Amino acid sequence: LRSLVGSEMCIRDRWVDPKWAGYPLKDNLHRATPEERIAAKERYDGEVRYVDDAVGRVLDAFYRAADPKTAVVIISSDHGEEFWEHGGWNHGHTLYNELLRVPLIVRAPTALPAGREDRPVATVDVGATLADICGLTNFNSPQGLSFAPRPQRRFLFGTGIPNAAAAAVTDGRYKLTPAPHADGYQLYDLVADPGETRPLADEWRRARYADLIANWRKENAEVRESLAVTPIGRSAVGQDLRALGYIQSVSYTHLRAHETPEHLVCRLL
Repeated sequence: LRSLVGSEMCIRDRWVDPKWAGYPLKDNLHRATPEERIAAKERYDGEVRYVDDAVGRVLDAFYRAADPKTAVVIISSDHGEEFWEHGGWNHGHTLYNELLRVPLIVRAPTALPAGREDRPVATVDVGATLADICGLTNFNSPQGLSFAPRPQRRFLFGTGIPNAAAAAVTDGRYKLTPAPHADGYQLYDLVADPGETRPLADEWRRARYADLIANWRKENAEVRESLAVTPIGRSAVGQDLRALGYIQSVSYTHLRAHETPEHLVCRLL
């Protein structure tokens, strides 16, 4: 860390603690007993605590070497985990908030005020925000918007892995998400029903949000067709992404010509 502080390099790392390694129920948790479900949640809580301690040690070392008045720190995640809130477990199978909502902690003293922000943002906004804070005018993010000094109110969209055809949309209060094990969508009021357990019978809003998803799909298709792509499927990066589950079909084996692998992950999430 000391060797990198003051340079133009970005200090970036990730922590992985295999939460199911050696766990006898890892392939059979759908039929887990109540006691086994509690044990699985406790194991996950232990992983979160492990990562939290590791992040704390890195930040302690970082602030001993960096100028805390100007240093920018962002901590986030790629997805959450379901523990039977909607009848399943793990991730990648629904677009409920236990999978879509992730922590986002940003420390940027020169650009963002201290406090908690209730306006939702997307992971694709992180890159645009960093570029804004650093004054990078040539950063191209077709979907991401800077949330400095405060996020804009807008509709946010999310897609699923491996089912990239599924999509959800929210304005921060109302959310339209694919119905599990059935065709169509379900509408929820996230203020009155944050657990997404009581679908609303609001046909006008359901139809409006479904139109937003359809238009968003069309815009995405037009952007993909208008930009050149570079195959990465057989590269080392492509192999890593496939091993992590981010490459599941031919549409995921290409990057836009101007993008890095990190852009691909942000687009998928």
